[in-house]
Amino acid sequence: MTITPQHENGLQCPVCHDTDVDIFFEIIDAPVHCNLLWDSKEDALNVPRGDIHLGFCNKCGHVYNTTFDPGKINYDQQYENALYFSNVFRDYAANLANYLVDRFDLHGKNVIDVGCGQGHFLSMLCHIGSNKGTGFDPGYRELASDSDAKVDIHIIKDFYSDKYKDYEADLVYSRQVLEHVPEPKIFIKSIHDAVCTHKTPVFIEVPNMRFTLQDLAVWDIIYEHYSYFTRESLTYLFQQGQFETQKIYDLYDGQFLGIEAIPVNGASVETKNEQNISEIKRYVRVFNRRFLNKKRYWLKSIRQWVKEGQSFILWGSGSKGVMFLNDLNIHDEMPYIIDINPRKQGKYVVGTGQKIMPESFLQEFKPEKIIIMNRIYKDEIQQSLKKMNIKAEVLTAT
Repeated sequence: MTITPQHENGLQCPVCHDTDVDIFFEIIDAPVHCNLLWDSKEDALNVPRGDIHLGFCNKCGHVYNTTFDPGKINYDQQYENALYFSNVFRDYAANLANYLVDRFDLHGKNVIDVGCGQGHFLSMLCHIGSNKGTGFDPGYRELASDSDAKVDIHIIKDFYSDKYKDYEADLVYSRQVLEHVPEPKIFIKSIHDAVCTHKTPVFIEVPNMRFTLQDLAVWDIIYEHYSYFTRESLTYLFQQGQFETQKIYDLYDGQFLGIEAIPVNGASVETKNEQNISEIKRYVRVFNRRFLNKKRYWLKSIRQWVKEGQSFILWGSGSKGVMFLNDLNIHDEMPYIIDINPRKQGKYVVGTGQKIMPESFLQEFKPEKIIIMNRIYKDEIQQSLKKMNIKAEVLTAT
């Protein structure tokens, strides 16, 4: 598609409020939610949809969905995106928790998790350092399988704000939340106002848009994400929110970004990142063309497999898998999908209707090819296939 200057529409970047924004990529009629669970194929096919038009801010390097409508988003109790069933992800989370405990000397301390989900990471952090934890998440639902009597945590079904400033903590953190927030500046300000009195350090983890642009991780682009942060735009957001950045770094094979910051009195000095933003812009300019080439490759491959009568299946019904199937408009030619999360098994994929099956289904299905959605899980998946004596070719979609 042609890059279109967004300022012609009078819209503004949500991070810096500048109007020098280029719209460079679009997905039309994407499912609004990737991780809702559906009990029937019919319900899975008839889901709310919305358009994604990504804009790139030439001032701060931020990327966001210029047509995002927060009114379409509704996280109810059928939302399921837990990744802890993977040993790879559990190891990552454990290493991060250990790092944060050491970095901030969290031993017998108080920690706050903003957007804690089911509290898995909060429990881990408290267990490692014998800490007390408070989690905030309006979508929290208590599950018997998630309970852990060995840790001292309390979860509040509400949004974290300055009304909870009396909840003192030695670290306030938030993981994979900021990208969903319709007003990121207000979100960061609310955290600042809650922690500024005690100078509490803050840690935030978000998806890394530079990884998406460089490695063509197009299946990470979903409607639920309003913002797609680069190092430059995340740093800018914290500076404008009266924080001093201590560290910013890649996580999870470069797929995530982590930032550590402390609140300051008055706005911090703005860091100039023109050179880095120019480099990101080069990726932006070729992103749509590269995506179309990748899309053509997968469509051609799948049509050829169907023509030759080869059996194939996709492993991973998370956001990446959902967007892969929806972007390519794959339906009955791939009726099943594998996922190791038992809460998803027996349900149906949003938008395309594949039935989600356990990995043991592969012994019956006997696929010749397996498409995996994230290269970081390739060794783990191949080990599982070896145990089941499945000799399929493993292909990586990202």
